[in-house]
Amino acid sequence: MGALLAEVNGSLYIDDDRKIIRDKAYTLVKQYADELKEFGQFVFRKDEEHVMLYASKYLRNKKAEYRRKKKEEENTQEEAVS
Repeated sequence: MGALLAEVNGSLYIDDDRKIIRDKAYTLVKQYADELKEFGQFVFRKDEEHVMLYASKYLRNKKAEYRRKKKEEENTQEEAVS
């Protein structure tokens, strides 16, 4: 019974050539997109409008949230000292 189960489960993981090509293409495009984003951030570092186009909205939001929380903590500490 165990041998039959192993054979069935093993057949589920046979790679399809189309899937392999798709995965390789995605990886290659992602690498180029990440490289382009990195260069864009450097080249346009002095132009705020262009920098935002090459930066992740998710990371901008996370950084803003971190700064907001840090400012709130500083304010509560100042109030505690007063």
